[in-house]
Amino acid sequence: MREPRLNLDSTLRDTLVFGEPLDWSGQEGIKRRATFDQLQVQQLEQLIAQAFVEGDDQQNLWITPQNLVAYARSPTLKALNCYFEGFVASPVWEQAVAICGIRIEGNISRELRQAFYRRFEPAGTIELSTIRLRATWQWGVQTLNSD
Repeated sequence: MREPRLNLDSTLRDTLVFGEPLDWSGQEGIKRRATFDQLQVQQLEQLIAQAFVEGDDQQNLWITPQNLVAYARSPTLKALNCYFEGFVASPVWEQAVAICGIRIEGNISRELRQAFYRRFEPAGTIELSTIRLRATWQWGVQTLNSD
């Protein structure tokens, strides 16, 4: 079976993520990456559909981008805002989009905080409050799930 190829069209990718193409030449030369923290679930779905993100790639062993989408679409999060964090790499790198975190905002119940912690416990950092849940991880660093 052939490995899927990532879409490396940085102009389209940047437009999907940031709403416009990015200028990758900085004053100090070529920028290496641009970060985002407001990526919505619809945008992540588009990035997966257009092969900028491999939906079943477990960058961190314990959760795939498709699983992040499924979680964000779950009925328990329906009344909340869900965002993804990560970065896009400069067009000179053969990497499209890295997802490095998830953030949920709204009125967060105690039960949801507990469930979020259990689901994302392997993350590098976890924030749990009554208004925000956030888990971040270092892209490409493999962690083991205790499940």
